[in-house]
Amino acid sequence: MPLAESDRRTSLPRAEVRTTVELTVDDLTVPTTMCTANVSLGGMFVVMAVPRPVGSQARFRMYLPSGEEVTGLATVVWIRTRTVSLQQPSGAGFQFNRLQGQSRSLLAELINSILEEKWRTEVQREERSQARPPVWADGTAMVAGMELLDPERPPVRETKAKIA
Repeated sequence: MPLAESDRRTSLPRAEVRTTVELTVDDLTVPTTMCTANVSLGGMFVVMAVPRPVGSQARFRMYLPSGEEVTGLATVVWIRTRTVSLQQPSGAGFQFNRLQGQSRSLLAELINSILEEKWRTEVQREERSQARPPVWADGTAMVAGMELLDPERPPVRETKAKIA
């Protein structure tokens, strides 16, 4: 029985990662090349036009942007049979059963770097949204291009004057 929408994701940090993954599902001998939408240390969502049934087992090889590979075994724990939006394509949620070699630490590094970059971007966006516009010496806000109309009023980039 497929998991409910609210039960699909683990509480582990998840990062949007579009990368190639080769899956050899159940008794198939030839791997199928697909693309991930996101990954966590507990699993991955793989974009598939026709998702494999819940319970399907797969050996996988994920090619990280760094050129390194993550390999292991996973099980389909939930499926989305149709594309809802660009952010919610059809596919299958795989839970990792076993990660081989250095796969866990490679995934952790990738997820941490993506989430850190996302956090930095959000902080920068927040800082920009709180930035104050340049002001004239009398404290009134300067409108872009106004300095061309009134060259006698030099702009002051940093001032302690009150903004009206």
